Formats: sequence, structure tokens, C-alpha cells
Amino acid sequence: MTSRRAKLMREFLEMCNDAKDSYSTLEEVFLFAQEQYVLEGDDVHIQEICRALKDVAARRQALLRTSLSALPEVMNENFLEHFWALSPEAQHEIQTGIKNSEARKADDPWADPKLRSEYLDRHFASEVVEMLDNVVDRATALTPIIAPRSAGAEIQAYFAEAHQAYLFGFPVACAVLCRAILECALRMKVQGRFDSFSERIEEAFALGELSQESRVWAYDVKEIGDKAIHNYQRFSRGDLSDKIQECIVKTRAIVQELLGDVADAS
Repeated sequence: MTSRRAKLMREFLEMCNDAKDSYSTLEEVFLFAQEQYVLEGDDVHIQEICRALKDVAARRQALLRTSLSALPEVMNENFLEHFWALSPEAQHEIQTGIKNSEARKADDPWADPKLRSEYLDRHFASEVVEMLDNVVDRATALTPIIAPRSAGAEIQAYFAEAHQAYLFGFPVACAVLCRAILECALRMKVQGRFDSFSERIEEAFALGELSQESRVWAYDVKEIGDKAIHNYQRFSRGDLSDKIQECIVKTRAIVQELLGDVADAS
């Protein structure tokens, strides 16, 4: 399902991005080339190259603050698609500009705080809009529930954050929080000290607080959460979206069973 608002927001965001007049030195090279080479067909492709460069510069700004990954190349796939469509004269002008600009490191707009903020705004606005379709789809698939009267502040906080992580596509956070929800709910129903989480699950089953199916599901949620914390390679095998959907669905069912007064509001 495609969000109608996401479609409109994408169109509006593209207009906002194209209306901005903040450019790095390297982008100014392309604008200069655009003025110099008004050959047939070059104009549109140079505009697309400018857009691609601004997108990658915005992503570089975000990654510099949030990631340990290598920064993306300036000449990315979208850039090259339009670059090779240019006339030889325009290609030469742009290649010369890139070489000179990189030699001076003038393509890095990081020194200007206003430009940094503009690039970060561009990147995160686009990222949020791109998430919207999946958020709506995932939320639509969840059945409504009424909060149990016995749920305390701790489990309510875990529950809300787990769903935010699920909706916005953060599988590790979702898996860890589902495990925390399960442990918190079990502590509420089966009090006392236990040597392991598994022992608490078994005690809940022995006391009739968990059905056989929920007992199996509790181990599934525990395992997914453990792998998310301790072994990301094993956690990430297969389709993560299916795995994390399974995790949130099973967690919700176990909470309904353990806390007892959750009713379907559909």
C-alpha cells in the first residue's frame, strides 16, 4: 500500500530541494558547466547531476555523525547515469572541475554551519518520507489492543518503543525491546529470584500463566533478542522484516496472555 501523503510529501520535498540555493564549491563547478555548455540535452542532465551531488553530500553529512561506514563516493550511480549522457565537451568541463575541486578539498562544505544544517535537513527529511509507506503498512497490519490495567510504567515504555522501532524499521532495537517486554511481563506474573530467564519461563508455564504455545513463543522471542544483542550475523540471516514481524506479533500475544485483561478492540 502506498501512502497518499507520502507521495505528496515526496513531490513537495523535491520542490523544496530544487528551490534551495546553497551549493558547495563542487556544485558551483556544475552550475558553471551548465552556463558554459547549453548544448542540446546537456542542460537537463547537468541539473540531475547537481541533484545527485547534493543528495550524496547530504548523506555524507549524516554518516559523518551517525555511522562507522565509509562515506559514499561523489560519482555515484545516479551521477554517472547522467554524466555519460552529456556531450564530450560538458564531460570534460565537469571532470576538470572535479579534479581541481578535490585537489583543493573544496567540495567539502563542512566548514559552513548553515550549509551543514541545510544538508542534514535535506537528508533526514528525505529519509523520513521514504519510511512512511512501510510505517503505514506495518501499522495497518497490527490489530488494535486495549492496554491492560495491570501494565506498569516500565512495560508501557518498552511496549511503545518496541513498536516505534518496528514501524520505522530498526530490527535490532525492536528485537531487544521485545525481549525486555517479555522479561518485564514475566517478572510481574512470576516473582522471585531465578538463575536464568529460561527458568522464569518454565515456572510461568508450570503455574499455568503461559500456554504451551506461548511457552514456545517466549523462547523464540528470547532467542531473537539474544542474537540481536550478542550475534548480529546470526540475527541478520534470512529476511529480517519477516523475523521482526514474527517477534512483535509473538510478544504482543504473550503480553495479552500474561496480563490477562487485554481485549481486542477491533
